[in-house]
Amino acid sequence: MKKIVSVLLLLSVLLSSLSMVAFAAEGGELPAFIEVTYRENEIETQLHQNVTLQAYFDIPDGAEETTIQWYVASTPAAWGEIYAENCESIIDVPTDEEGSWYYRCHVTCKVGEDYISSPTEEFATVKLTVKGSGVPSMFFDDVKVGDWFYHDVEYVYYNLLMNGVGDGKFAPNATTTRGMIVTILHRMEGQPEMTAECPFVDVAAGSYYEKAITWAAFYGIVNGVGDNKFAPDDNITREQFAAIFFRYAQYKGWYNEDDCVMTGGFADQNQVSDWAFEAMSWAIGVELINGMQTSDGLYLMPQGNAIRCQAAAIIHRFCEYFNK
Repeated sequence: MKKIVSVLLLLSVLLSSLSMVAFAAEGGELPAFIEVTYRENEIETQLHQNVTLQAYFDIPDGAEETTIQWYVASTPAAWGEIYAENCESIIDVPTDEEGSWYYRCHVTCKVGEDYISSPTEEFATVKLTVKGSGVPSMFFDDVKVGDWFYHDVEYVYYNLLMNGVGDGKFAPNATTTRGMIVTILHRMEGQPEMTAECPFVDVAAGSYYEKAITWAAFYGIVNGVGDNKFAPDDNITREQFAAIFFRYAQYKGWYNEDDCVMTGGFADQNQVSDWAFEAMSWAIGVELINGMQTSDGLYLMPQGNAIRCQAAAIIHRFCEYFNK
């Protein structure tokens, strides 16, 4: 039974020759190899693009407790271990001052009463060298290191919560819709299946957001906009965004009324809708929404549209705050 482990790094292989870097396979060790594009055990890469490294392991049928460890270091002598169960691993790899790093891979599993593993000899090490300087950027053309939302986009992308929009772009300043946000929330919940019917007449059967909206409506996370409609393709406002995540926190049992703090420091807090005031107060208290500083003061802009980079930031803060 062959398992494949992929690591997506934020870089692109410039060379085209394909070779195998093999692990030794002796005695109780697992036959395996790492597949990479390389030259003399070194890969040259360039910023803003990506390379996929795959490790293949022939794991016996019936094997249990399979665990993979990606060993990552700026030098071969300083390995740091990253664990992932069931042969799944996506990691962010640091570079040293020269823009190089090294990796290798190790797998263990239990067969009967015995544990077997792949070796981690030095010859299985691969060095990658970045062409450029600084920290490798996301491979989205419109998301750069230094953007205030860079790590937020990185988080939602690698946690499979938000995708790009195509053509190598994330569109950080594009608006988000109500259907999109509920779909992201559904992904955070693990995309549970629902047998109930969607209560909203404007949510088409088979649409990408149908299951998510059905789930959210069933558990009271969304209420719709009236007349049995949800308006899934309408842009979502900041107060609607806060209200949906507020109800989701209640659903998960994470709500604490002590978190509801409207400080009075926002120039437009009187513009928050009555139905959204508690949710906005909570979102401020748990630091999901910080407001926007202008020359005239600090603004919540509750009826303003939430753009994609803001959505990524709020989702990232939410997950970090509740340690999701």
